[in-house]
Amino acid sequence: MGWAEGEIVVRREVRRGSPWMAVCVIVVADEPGLLATYLPGGAQFAFPTEEHALGPHPWLGRGAWEGHGVLMLQRPGEPDRSRWPTAAQGLAMATVSGGKVLRRPGLGEMAVPVAVYIGVITLMLWRACARVSSPAVPARAAWLGLAGAIAFGASDTLLAFDRFLQPIEGVHLPILVLYWAGQCGIAASAALAGPRDVPRA
Repeated sequence: MGWAEGEIVVRREVRRGSPWMAVCVIVVADEPGLLATYLPGGAQFAFPTEEHALGPHPWLGRGAWEGHGVLMLQRPGEPDRSRWPTAAQGLAMATVSGGKVLRRPGLGEMAVPVAVYIGVITLMLWRACARVSSPAVPARAAWLGLAGAIAFGASDTLLAFDRFLQPIEGVHLPILVLYWAGQCGIAASAALAGPRDVPRA
């Protein structure tokens, strides 16, 4: 027998074979082809007392879910579609990076555009990492996309150091090589991944 609608169950985030975090959720539907649960605002988090292989959970300092309620869907053979912890990590990295740039002297009127751009690059790298662990993306396409994103980010990092911190002699060639390597990796990743089926209304 499955869980009944409205039943409260413990949902565990398992990484490398052991729980990394647990939270109580409400069962919305438990059918042969679908498990739907709802995470309400204020739901309390629980973390393992023993050291995990991945280290402390990024949300260890938070005692409860502070956002809006989240509907989480899980189908047999599919990855977990509840990506809110990973998404929050990516958004947090982008926000922190941008905030550090805004506080840096010497950028003047370029502070806000540079901070926004760093946030965009951070999100790009986060999404490229997430594709590697997704079974919906071919492995070669995912790794090429990640390599391209890293090369693209490295190119922009060198460019930023040269322009805003201190001129670097002979840096222009590495910037161009990394830039085009990144573009080629991302383009090859998109080509290998192929078109995705988008359901029509």
